[in-house]
Amino acid sequence: MAGITAGSALRRISWKCTGYWDIYPKQNTKIFHAIQFYSTDKNDDVKEKIKYIKKFQKLESEQRERLSSRLQKGINIGTWKFYVQDMVFKNLKPDIVPLSYRMCYRSGLETYANFGILTAALSSVFFSIGVPFYLFHQGSTPIPFEVAGLFLGGVIFMYSLFSVSRQVPLRIYYSEECDDFLVYMPHLIPYATKKLNIQPGHVKPPAGTSDFLPWINLQHTHTQTKQKMLIDGEKFILPMYYNKLMGYH
Repeated sequence: MAGITAGSALRRISWKCTGYWDIYPKQNTKIFHAIQFYSTDKNDDVKEKIKYIKKFQKLESEQRERLSSRLQKGINIGTWKFYVQDMVFKNLKPDIVPLSYRMCYRSGLETYANFGILTAALSSVFFSIGVPFYLFHQGSTPIPFEVAGLFLGGVIFMYSLFSVSRQVPLRIYYSEECDDFLVYMPHLIPYATKKLNIQPGHVKPPAGTSDFLPWINLQHTHTQTKQKMLIDGEKFILPMYYNKLMGYH
């Protein structure tokens, strides 16, 4: 099949078949064949390539936008939600609290606290297996100073990480009816929690400040249990809840 174009000179343009599709009209059993052709003319070929490239780029851009939007909204994993950009896991499973309690605080350090406890737990398992294994193969030979220093440093690091992580109150609820707070703290087990019932005014503010240990600036103390709590006053949904917790009037 051929066509003629107008211009400074006559040219012959060839057309080739690239394929066909079967078309099934509605309410009709007859099959029609649609045949696709393309021109071998260089100019037409370039135009077609540019058109398909632009179409592909548009589809690719739309897919990237959809993926970016999905990542910003977070990815659900069971009862947890993972925010890729912030590398944060949020527990979507609600705490079991009486109906009169409403959440007034959620820590921004929730993910780091849980991850810190998990890291300390896994490190403890590693050291409890690795050290006896090393000593067994070492026999009666004195332990090198470097190994002893590594073991001591690992123990100090695990204890510090575990201790600080367990001071992070994950979520706080307040009840106007009972006029008290329910505070959920990290448990010894990673990603588990324990509950504290705190009366207004039973929390002391930080005793000091530190530029090298920033958690000291947030370290409140529950006077009844001596539990240290890293509370960020800006994370309360309203300042009145922090003032209420501290017993300010």
